[in-house]
Amino acid sequence: MSRGKTRQRAGIAALLTAALIIVLLTPASIQAEVTPVFPSGVRESEMFDYPEFSLPEAELNEEEAEKMQLVLDGIFSQQLEEHEIPGLAAVVVKDGETVYSQGLGYASLKEKEAFDPAEHLIRPGSVGKIFTWIAVLQQVEAGELDLYRDVNQYLPEPYRLNPPGNNYVTLRDLMTHSAGFEDRMVGILSDPDAELKSLEDYIAGDGPALVRPSGEVAAYSNYGTTLAGYLVEVVSGMPYTNYLEENIFQPLNMGSSTVRQPLPEKLEDRMSRGYNLENGRFIPGDFEVFQEYPAGGHTVSPADMSRLLTFLLAEEGSEEQEILSLEYRKKLLEILFQQHPETAGFSHGLMEYDLFGEKMFWHGGDTRLFHSGLFILPDRSTGIFVTYNGPGGTFARLELLRALGRAHWNLDYQVPLPAEDPELAEYTGNYYSTRRAQTTPEKLLAVLNQVRVRSADDYLLVSGYRDRAYYPLERDVFVSQTGGDYLYFTRDGDDRVEMMFEGNNPVEAYERQPWHQNYLLHSGIVLLALLSYILTLLVNIRRLFKGSRVSGLSTRSRIPSWPGIALALLGLIFLGLQVLIIYQLLEAPYGWPALMGLAGLLPIVMLLLIIKIIYQLIRKGPLARGFINQLLLVIISLSFILLLYNYNFIGFGVFF
Repeated sequence: MSRGKTRQRAGIAALLTAALIIVLLTPASIQAEVTPVFPSGVRESEMFDYPEFSLPEAELNEEEAEKMQLVLDGIFSQQLEEHEIPGLAAVVVKDGETVYSQGLGYASLKEKEAFDPAEHLIRPGSVGKIFTWIAVLQQVEAGELDLYRDVNQYLPEPYRLNPPGNNYVTLRDLMTHSAGFEDRMVGILSDPDAELKSLEDYIAGDGPALVRPSGEVAAYSNYGTTLAGYLVEVVSGMPYTNYLEENIFQPLNMGSSTVRQPLPEKLEDRMSRGYNLENGRFIPGDFEVFQEYPAGGHTVSPADMSRLLTFLLAEEGSEEQEILSLEYRKKLLEILFQQHPETAGFSHGLMEYDLFGEKMFWHGGDTRLFHSGLFILPDRSTGIFVTYNGPGGTFARLELLRALGRAHWNLDYQVPLPAEDPELAEYTGNYYSTRRAQTTPEKLLAVLNQVRVRSADDYLLVSGYRDRAYYPLERDVFVSQTGGDYLYFTRDGDDRVEMMFEGNNPVEAYERQPWHQNYLLHSGIVLLALLSYILTLLVNIRRLFKGSRVSGLSTRSRIPSWPGIALALLGLIFLGLQVLIIYQLLEAPYGWPALMGLAGLLPIVMLLLIIKIIYQLIRKGPLARGFINQLLLVIISLSFILLLYNYNFIGFGVFF
């Protein structure tokens, strides 16, 4: 590893460690053997043959294509420069015809290889979920699955879900990300050098917890989509990879698409490079292996995605309807769930979006290297797929749609007039996304991903990844200064603001946090603990090299200092271990490091030492020497331990 890369990763580790110290502690809240679901004649190891599919040239609408070419080339050229993106590829389908198919920049910087939508392969990330939902709808249409039936009726008994309350999870809930799963990141990717688990083995392990009743609010879940992919395996008797090849990729003539990891030999030489940006340089990344592959482990060519778009936009009687009837294909463009009556919702697999007052459906996808978007505008019979091989693509994809709307379709937002004399103080506070971990130490990320709402004159200032002003339209409804982006608030039974929803964001809601979960309060507790532990060690080290001083109160007994020294030392070791754990997760985010078990035991030992110190304080009394110092150490340490407990650090990796 180069020194620059080592320093850069060390810097990231230091940054995350600082975040750990500042915001670490915010209160919040067997595998079993079964009969394989696959027939004995079908094995997941069997490789699909990948026949030489024909790649027909589309008959282009020349006038539309020329206009689209000029506008998109201008937008994309600007994006490559402004967002520092090595390359991109895009396809546009309108009225069943491809009107744009273009690559800009490089698929490989080292070889100066121009991006080719037909030749090069990319990782579309979560855009690939559409294949899982098409497979689900195929099985629903065949009568093998039911969108509204408890999924436990399909799952082998050891794998069944146990949601909170008198509740159950349906495929509808999985499809709309409203099943109630907590979010998790560790374990989504797999070690490229390790054997990829089958879906059955993966589902048999410990999945994310169900932390809220299903069907209430959305909390985007990769695991939920992975579970849906496993249900397709259960009812079809085919591995997910084989199923997609035989029932989606082959019929749609998507000969460059696969969910095999690693790539089949026939495809691996066509894989484009994805890049991260480090210190102003593009650093190529390696092929990412997704363990939750129904949620994001697909590999496609942009040209293949034009065939998918043609299918999604096909009219009745078109050949592209072979894999799904018109009735069920239309479900991909019908709203199935909304978490607020005024916000964008989920269809049977896609997200709704208000583009200048026009309804469209879309899905984004992000790996660590590629950033993609699939967009369908039903009223314009238009579908777009775009992929970027650099981090700037995360924001560029939606920027593309807004720029295209303004430059090509002459659309724009109408800016409503704000209300007068708003009551803003009741909306202020910190809001945490429903898409967060609650039962593992990943809960820390909720603090890093929080949204802060503050009042300023006659508007709300909302701070997330950027600051934006929102003006009140009516009670609990706000609009951005430029129009188009809305905020909606809901209240609890006592008429207090409880939740916040973004108009164009159906994947999550935001829960307002009480005052005692303020991150500034928590950072103060952690910094006090850190300072207390350092001072405790320094004072006792100093005492070793300095003789005892005699005073008029020298006859007072001294409280033994060794429990406090041990407590301080363990506290610092715990924080040091977290630095190492964060660094290891940056290097290999495939599972929790073994150090997590040791770190999980340390707070338990610290708690025993606190009990020992409390016993000494009671036994020696308040007149004993060192009483005040030891009492402060106990109070600060108890606060620290309590917050560690609420962040699931105590015993994690050992007992759960």
